[in-house]
Amino acid sequence: MSDLSIVNRDHHPGTGALLLRGRNEPPPLVITDAKGRRSKIWDIAPTLHCSIIGTCLSAAELRQFFIKLGDAEARTASDHTLHSSGVRAAGQHDLVGKLLNKALDNRHEAAIRRFAKASNATQVRALWLEAFEQGGIPGAYWAVLTHPATDRPLVEEVFGQVHMLSHMVGSSNRIDITRLRTLERELSERDDKISRQEARLSESARERAELLRKVEGLEMQVRRREIAARTAAELTTGTLTESTMARTRSATSVMVIKPRSGTPSALAETPAPVTATTSNPAASTSRADKQSYAPGVTRIPGRARRAFS
Repeated sequence: MSDLSIVNRDHHPGTGALLLRGRNEPPPLVITDAKGRRSKIWDIAPTLHCSIIGTCLSAAELRQFFIKLGDAEARTASDHTLHSSGVRAAGQHDLVGKLLNKALDNRHEAAIRRFAKASNATQVRALWLEAFEQGGIPGAYWAVLTHPATDRPLVEEVFGQVHMLSHMVGSSNRIDITRLRTLERELSERDDKISRQEARLSESARERAELLRKVEGLEMQVRRREIAARTAAELTTGTLTESTMARTRSATSVMVIKPRSGTPSALAETPAPVTATTSNPAASTSRADKQSYAPGVTRIPGRARRAFS
C-alpha cells in the first residue's frame, strides 16, 4: 500500500487535469474530487478492486448484476469467475463500470448517508471504527473509500483491517469446515447405531410375539386337557352335566377319551348323545340305570359306565 497515494482532481471547465502532489510520488490510491464529490470505483486503484468486489457485494448480488447485464454464462458461472469479472469491470470507465458503481451505491445507500455527515478524515475514521465493531463492514468500507475526506493513512488502515479480516474469516471457515465434517461423521455413525438398535428391537418384538403365540397355544392345550380330564372323571362317576358337555363342545370339536388299560374301548370318540331325564326315567331305563339316576344329572347308559369301572 505504500506505493499508492491520493491526489485531487480539479474540475475546471475543459481541463479535468490531475494535480499531482509531486512528480516522484507513486500512482494514487484514490482520486478525490476537489469539489467534495464522492469518488467512483474507477477512481480507486486496481489493487483495491478485489477487496471492494469481495467485501461489498455478495456472490449472489454479483451474479444477479451480470444476469441483468445479459451475461449468458452468469447463471452457471462459479463464484470465482464472477468475482474476476467484477474486478475487471471495476477498472473500466464504461457502461459496465458505471452500472457497477451504481449497484454499489444503491446497495450501501444507508452507509453512504451516514458517512456523508463527516467533514474530515478523523470523523470518517470514527464512523468506520464504529461500523467495524458493529459488523457493518461492507457498507462502511465502500463509504470510506469513496468519501471525499478520506486520506491515504485512513485508506491504508481500513484496507489493512479488511485484508486481515478476510484471513481470519478464512481460518475460521477452515475450522468450521473441519468441525462440520467431524459432526457429519459422528452423525452418520449415530444413524448407523440407531439403525442397528431398531433392527434389534424389531427382532425382539417379533420373537416376543412368537413366544406369546406359543404360550397361548400351550394354554389352550392345557385348558382342553383339563376339560377332557374333568369330563372323563364325570363320565366315570356318572355325574356328567349339561354344563360340562357345553364346555366340552366349545373347547374342542372332537374329544378322544382313552379307557383305562385292560378295559374295552367303549368310547373312541365323543360319547354318544344322551338325553336328560324328564318326568319318569323308569319308563325307559333298566334297573341298573335307575340306580345311577339323580335329579338334574344327565343319564349315562350302564354299558358306558361299566366301560370305565
